[in-house]
Amino acid sequence: MGGVSDFVAALAVLGVMKVREALEEDRKSRQAEAFVPFNLPPLPQRGRPTRQPATEAEPHGAIDMSASHAWPNP
Repeated sequence: MGGVSDFVAALAVLGVMKVREALEEDRKSRQAEAFVPFNLPPLPQRGRPTRQPATEAEPHGAIDMSASHAWPNP
């Protein structure tokens, strides 16, 4: 019966070794990953007026006039 208990002990040691190797491999793969930093725009401060980007290419009058000419007058 000594052979069976030795076999079970060997299987247990093999299992522990496989788990240890998997943990080591995971640690190495995480260590190899590179962090790529990126810059976010700053958050607006409370109490200070925020700057609005200039998105209008034409004045309001030009937009109104072009819209009025889009439909034919009966």
